[in-house]
Amino acid sequence: HLDAAETIYSQLGNDLGIAYVILRRDLVWHQIEDTDVPIDRFPEALGIARRHAHDWLAAGIHNDLGLINLRKGEFAEGIESLFNAPAVAERGRY
Repeated sequence: HLDAAETIYSQLGNDLGIAYVILRRDLVWHQIEDTDVPIDRFPEALGIARRHAHDWLAAGIHNDLGLINLRKGEFAEGIESLFNAPAVAERGRY
């Protein structure tokens, strides 16, 4: 369903919807431990969140990216992303 949702958001020109799909899809991939795929799309989703000044979405992206990096053994990157998540969420703009 997430692929269909992304197609619909794309057809509507709703890039914020696309960013949400990327984040939600990550949750599925993360749970099945397929950690290579979501990282490829995170910069795109984070860029969309920043363009829309949507700090809650950006914080969620930082959080998930941190968890994925920790699972992959990339501890410095994981910790940095996890520390970025609450800092971004504190701004709380969206």
